[in-house]
Amino acid sequence: MTFIKGKYLDINAISEESKGSSVSVEDYNKAMAKALDSVDKSDFSQKGSAVTLNLSGAKIGKLLKVYLASVGSLAKDMIKSLDETAGDDDLEKRVPRIIKSITITTDSKKKTSDIVINFTGKESDNIALDGKLSYQVKYSNEKVTVKMPTQSNLIKSTDEFGRLLSESIQFDYSDYGNVE
Repeated sequence: MTFIKGKYLDINAISEESKGSSVSVEDYNKAMAKALDSVDKSDFSQKGSAVTLNLSGAKIGKLLKVYLASVGSLAKDMIKSLDETAGDDDLEKRVPRIIKSITITTDSKKKTSDIVINFTGKESDNIALDGKLSYQVKYSNEKVTVKMPTQSNLIKSTDEFGRLLSESIQFDYSDYGNVE
């Protein structure tokens, strides 16, 4: 994500762009609370100062389905888009075909969160991901200097953000000879 290093999202400009959405922050928060209610105590474990949440693909699908159903009109558009892309409307069946599990471990003493997403390796909806994605977040209490962004460092629209993202993922095959 180095393509956005030193850049800032202009939230006011982006929210103006998406004013047609009738979903408020309160609606999102309520939907998230409802979705998290679908997570069971048995999905959590604790070892010392570390708390782990382990969700199967089916539980992730259920959580997403509850969340999207709770958000309202915007979610209906998102679900419709997913249906048109994937050809079915059952997230509880679609998600586990691609994602085996997600494990999030947060350690309060080490001030870290480890996130691991395991993929099934099965082809579904023309997607076949095998293996896992993992990353670690470290928290600190260091003082941060706030610097106001310049106009050239502002991303003012979702189109601009999409363009920057697209440009950042272009792969240069020239180093590898003739690749077809």
